[in-house]
Parts: sequence; structure tokens; C-alpha cells
Amino acid sequence: MIKYAILVLMLFLVACSSNVQQQTIQEVSQVIIIEEPVTPQVNTTNTTNKTQVTIPKVEEDTEVRILVKFLIFKPNVTTIKKGTTVTWLHQDDIKPFHKVQSIKYVQSPTETRQVPLFLSENLRFGNTFSYTFNEVGTYRYLDPFFNDDDDYMGGVITVTE
Repeated sequence: MIKYAILVLMLFLVACSSNVQQQTIQEVSQVIIIEEPVTPQVNTTNTTNKTQVTIPKVEEDTEVRILVKFLIFKPNVTTIKKGTTVTWLHQDDIKPFHKVQSIKYVQSPTETRQVPLFLSENLRFGNTFSYTFNEVGTYRYLDPFFNDDDDYMGGVITVTE
């Protein structure tokens, strides 16, 4: 009889804990994408019960760093000002090398075919590749080693005035 009572109690506890987990998962299922890291400042002097969050203005950088890590570019969506240099830094422990290549092509002055606007050499862990964006526009880029449907590594850089 005691064994059955313990068994029923255990089943009850398991059932209750799964409801708590489902409720917690549903409460945090909203995803927010932040393109650039910011440090929010919380205003606790307000008289209402609501918390006010102030996000500081991001300084205008002349150089932006993009990490190549865990088979992704981070951040993979970036907005910069014209004249900014973007540096990709290989920090991926999963694959020994990566490349960075623009999807936008330009006419080669020495050949009759189009070539990528930028294309890095093979980047090994710790290596960097930099490119300065001097024209306004939207530039898509990828790692040509991972550009099929199953393994795609890509990003977008938007250059403004």
C-alpha cells in the first residue's frame, strides 16, 4: 500500500513539474533580435509600477568587428556608415577555416568576367579579413564553403551616409 501511495505521489509531482516547464517555455517564447550590443539603463525613480528602459545611442564607429563563430557570422545583420571598415575575425572551434565573400559582383578590369567585390583568403582561427565600405548600399556576403541549403553562412551589411 505504501508503495502505491509513493508511486501516485511521484506521478503527481512529475505531472505538476511538466506543467510548470510548459508554462515557463510559453512565457519566454518571444524572440528579439538585437543587431548591435547595447547596455540598457533602468529608470527606477518613476512613480508607476512599470519599469522604464532607456537604450543609449550607439557611437558611430569607423571600424566594426564581425565574429565568425559556431558556423555563423555574429552579428549577421549590420548597419554602418560610409567609410567604415568591417573586420571579420575567425573564432570558430568547429571548422578549421572559413572565407568571406561578397555576393555583389563587379566587372574585372583585367578579365571579361565578374568577380566578387571582396573575397578573403582562407581564414584560420585567429585570422582576420577587413574591407572598407565606401559606397552606400546593401551588401550581402557569405562563406563560400557553406553556401548550400543545408549549410549556409551569410550576412548583410547596410551602408548609410
